[in-house]
Amino acid sequence: MPVFYLMGPLLFFYIKSTLNDEKYQLKKLDYLHFLPSLIGLVSILPYYLEPFHVKTEIAQKIVNHIAEHKNLEISWLYPSILNTYFRPILLLLYSLVSLQNIFKHRANKSLSQTPEKQKVFIYFWLVSIVVLTLTIALCYSAATFFYYGFPEFTNSDVSNSIYLIITAISYCLIPISLLIFPEILYGLPRSKNKLVNKATFQSNEVNTPINDGKTAPVDNLDPLKPIADRITLFINTEKPYLSEDFNIDDIADKLDIPKHHVYYCFSNFFDKKFTKLRTELRVQHAKELLLTDEINISSLEGIWTKSGFSSKTSFFTSFKEETGLTPKEYLHQKRFS
Repeated sequence: MPVFYLMGPLLFFYIKSTLNDEKYQLKKLDYLHFLPSLIGLVSILPYYLEPFHVKTEIAQKIVNHIAEHKNLEISWLYPSILNTYFRPILLLLYSLVSLQNIFKHRANKSLSQTPEKQKVFIYFWLVSIVVLTLTIALCYSAATFFYYGFPEFTNSDVSNSIYLIITAISYCLIPISLLIFPEILYGLPRSKNKLVNKATFQSNEVNTPINDGKTAPVDNLDPLKPIADRITLFINTEKPYLSEDFNIDDIADKLDIPKHHVYYCFSNFFDKKFTKLRTELRVQHAKELLLTDEINISSLEGIWTKSGFSSKTSFFTSFKEETGLTPKEYLHQKRFS
């Protein structure tokens, strides 16, 4: 029950942080949003301390007859029925305010610095998640009204309630959307002055192993193009992939770039997943070492550790996948070609 009270505030903060393209910093008054959840937690705290057999007895009564829930009093601050009514109403209010913030934000001039395709996609997602939440709040409210309005409400009525079925479907659609459309996590990326060094990036394209002509075409009008250039320059000059611990957080921390901007660049500029590109660069480095005198003074173990691989198995597997040959076969082929 206390967690249910958090749905509205967390939706509200998520919408605001996505629209502003930054991690939302809570202000003092913002903590008031968590007050209903805290009050709800305190009100049923004694129930949490009840012996487990007492809880199972209560649960069994409700399973046998759903109407037993109406007689359940586990809140010592106020009647438990208030929670049942107040939770969906509060969620409904937060959903309406979040929807208002979305439409209000569309007139924001700073959105001119957001890639148009991503902007349309994210607005559709934000409106969708708020509409789904509205649906949950409305259907849950309707189900509550029928539940308390009809004394003979049975377990069968609950199972067949169209309101609860719609609520369940709406709940499921949210995480499913994240799996099908991971671009949702990119947010509304837009270039900020502190992230762009215009004096450094004047060229239309950075000629590096990351951008080798096999990647997706680069949109030079995309305001995040300079950030993609910074990532490219960092990877190819610093060679951070030679460290076995290298991950996408290192790029974000080193260049002071929001992580969702980094994900956006890999998807839209490099057309490769980070892990795929990291493997390619490590294999390329290993190939260069194999064709130098390094192989004469180092074993294969020395080659894969210097190339950033964490184990011999991952090295041989990745090398075979990228070249179709084992390291020894590759070396033999190059020496006799």
